[in-house]
Amino acid sequence: MEHCGNQYPTNFWKVKAWAQAGAMGLRSGHHWIVRNNVIRYANTDAIDIGIHGGDNERASTTAPNAPKGEDNLIEKNYIMDNGAGGITGSVSTRVIIRDNVVLRNNRLGFIGKKRYEHAGIKAHNPQQGLIEHNYIADNQRCEGIWMDNNFTNARATRNVVVNNGGRGIFLEMSDYPFDTALVDHNISLGNSSIQFYIHDASGSTVMHNLFANSPADAKYGQGCYILQVDPRTRTGNHSLYNNIFVAHKSMMDINYPAHRGGPQRMDHNVYDATPTSRSFFINRASDVPSPWKPEEFFEMMKKDVGKGQPAAIDGGGKVALTLSEWKAFWATHGQQNDRGSVMHQEMKVSYDAKTQELRIDLPFDPATVGSTPHKKVQSDFLGKPVPQDGKAKPGPFQELQAGANTFNVWDGLPLLAEGELPN
Repeated sequence: MEHCGNQYPTNFWKVKAWAQAGAMGLRSGHHWIVRNNVIRYANTDAIDIGIHGGDNERASTTAPNAPKGEDNLIEKNYIMDNGAGGITGSVSTRVIIRDNVVLRNNRLGFIGKKRYEHAGIKAHNPQQGLIEHNYIADNQRCEGIWMDNNFTNARATRNVVVNNGGRGIFLEMSDYPFDTALVDHNISLGNSSIQFYIHDASGSTVMHNLFANSPADAKYGQGCYILQVDPRTRTGNHSLYNNIFVAHKSMMDINYPAHRGGPQRMDHNVYDATPTSRSFFINRASDVPSPWKPEEFFEMMKKDVGKGQPAAIDGGGKVALTLSEWKAFWATHGQQNDRGSVMHQEMKVSYDAKTQELRIDLPFDPATVGSTPHKKVQSDFLGKPVPQDGKAKPGPFQELQAGANTFNVWDGLPLLAEGELPN
């Protein structure tokens, strides 16, 4: 399917004329299988899933039992070179999106006000949804995976998310307790701004991911960035365990746990840092507007840290800490975060997009890091079992060893150049 003249979905949730409409649309359908297609050169989005476009407001208020799109399967498709997004949709239940190749979308460069409703994969309210083992790369000026406006019991796992023109993986708008959604065993690297990003959302468990190689010239360049940008929900209750962070300006940048900012849990991560590097940030975006002026925020942070010399950055909007100061800060707030995490500066990650070969150089034995058991995580990126006894290795591969490790991270559909069709 190619050259569909569809419109951009501005305000799609309330303006029917601008609804999310892909070159292929499931339109509130259920039990569809969409398999082995090539969808390219659409004016905007390639596939829409979930509720009928423009009917979101009607379905959620006047007709809560209207069809919402259930039990659909989107697999083994090429989604390439479309004008805006790849796979998009709102209000779906038990959708499975797996084994797809999502390349070079947003080729028309949509960005800015009212032009942000797209990504390689963007799912609004994917209840019990599964986004698994997709190759999502080179999508211009947009995110790789974006789950928005609630995602109860959704999971994003074993995806390769590389070199996209925005954030790698983005969670937005939820107000959940701990352990409501799962982001595990993903490779998010080289995306142009942030590798894992959350705003106005709560309740994710983020485990065994590789977040690496934020570009040196990125404005933010965080491995993980969590903040409050709108008062609609809270931002807290996130658990970050057993992840590897390599080559970022900031390993973690998290809002202060007060007002609409909430508690966080972190442990058994591996950070590309030194004992003296201030690469852990606390930001004052814990409500809208921020409840503190920069100077009073800095003084408050110094009291929370106690010993040490935290540094005010970004005009006082953030305070940079060492790992020991970071631990002291969280302990002041009653949380024993990152007690089992380690620092190793000489880690290196490289990726060859032509061969899909990933190399991870480790100057330490990952088996010595230890782990937090979690029953939701049963297998690693390559399908190997993950120990549930506290002996799991950090990152997405249980075969990880000290020294040079090489993995072929894509065994799905062959990747295609622009204009190329599969045999």
